[in-house]
Amino acid sequence: MKTWACSCLLMLFALSVSAQSKKDIKNNKVKSITENITVVENGKTSNYKSQYTVYDKGGNVIERTEFMPDGTVKKKETFVFDKSGNKIEESLVEGKTAPDNGKEAKNYKKTSKYNVNNDKVEEIEYDGTGKIVKKTAMNYSTNGNKTLEVEYDGAGKISKKIIYTYNSKGLRVDRKEYEGDTMTEEKKFDYQYY
Repeated sequence: MKTWACSCLLMLFALSVSAQSKKDIKNNKVKSITENITVVENGKTSNYKSQYTVYDKGGNVIERTEFMPDGTVKKKETFVFDKSGNKIEESLVEGKTAPDNGKEAKNYKKTSKYNVNNDKVEEIEYDGTGKIVKKTAMNYSTNGNKTLEVEYDGAGKISKKIIYTYNSKGLRVDRKEYEGDTMTEEKKFDYQYY
């Protein structure tokens, strides 16, 4: 019972540390947070660093590293932001994975481009070797509503297309998803007003 209570308290503490808002991080000028876990099992206590997160002056996460109990890196994520606070690059490198989980390490990188209104207009995903896996292009109307999203595979062939339609108030009323020329899904949005 005592072990269970300690574990619950530690989990609540860990959640409260990682649950700090971007605003709190920025206002308190937090540069990094180290998350340590204490585990009590069969009366024995063990400690390890489970996560290390680094922030920029705007409160954005620029690096997050998760650790295994033995201290090896489980995964490391890095993020780059432009002067407007838009995420322009993210990457993930997985370290050693537990031998019994049957998963291969997944490494990737994503880059994004934005227009003058800070709307994302392009996202490219690369695998661990730098080869393009997926590219997504987005178009917007003059009032900033996303009207089209086209996804290309690594060979440059269109794999998915999404068309968005809006009403006169600028609210989305329809979303149609296509694979090739075949519509695979349609979502309609009906609004009730006061």
